[in-house]
Amino acid sequence: MADFTPEQMRRMHDFAEQLAELAEHQEDQWKVETTDGQIFLTMMNPTAPTG
Repeated sequence: MADFTPEQMRRMHDFAEQLAELAEHQEDQWKVETTDGQIFLTMMNPTAPTG
């Protein structure tokens, strides 16, 4: 895990919050998570293709 200052952690959290707000307004659903100093943006697929 990377060592971040409290200011860097706050800025990353603020950015993730802004990204989550933007993702909510997209046609597809997106999930935003922060883990170990990284931001993950995942496209959520409510229906899986059948094969």
